[in-house]
Amino acid sequence: MAVLLVIAVRLLVPFAIPRWPFWGGVAAIIADTFDFTVLNAAGNGPLGGDNYQRFDKLFDVYTLFFMLYASSKLVEARARKTLSVLFSWRLFGVFLFELTGIRQILFFTPNIFEYFYLLVFGSKKFRPALSLENRKTLLTLFIIAAIPKLIFEYFLHFREYPLGLGMIWRGLRAWLGV
Repeated sequence: MAVLLVIAVRLLVPFAIPRWPFWGGVAAIIADTFDFTVLNAAGNGPLGGDNYQRFDKLFDVYTLFFMLYASSKLVEARARKTLSVLFSWRLFGVFLFELTGIRQILFFTPNIFEYFYLLVFGSKKFRPALSLENRKTLLTLFIIAAIPKLIFEYFLHFREYPLGLGMIWRGLRAWLGV
């Protein structure tokens, strides 16, 4: 039952992205984060071990296509092109990962697209006066998106820590001494 719920959520939530680019993107990222936690709690079933990695990458790319479609409607050409390049780089990395099975490839082709997308559409929603054609602005947004994502990818693909919400919560509690 948990597997069907996760599949349904991962299939349906991205349809919100073209209508509400920012909030749909947020919902899709939350759905992606929760699937690992839900599947772990339910005992994984047919999506245990390496099967989860393939399942997750398939739905990640599915979601990213919705985000790419939404970003293709951007008026700001420089932001649109940057998003397109970041999407292509991630797609290339997922393709190489599927061919080789080498997880570390995903560190070198991180999904910066997703976080950069949220920053671009968040800026449009909450800071509409911010110029998304300005190179400094886009570079700043890129750095803000890239640094936490690279740290996350390092722990996930080099250290191979399963960073589900439960793991993050336990780590945060241990760090705070609670």
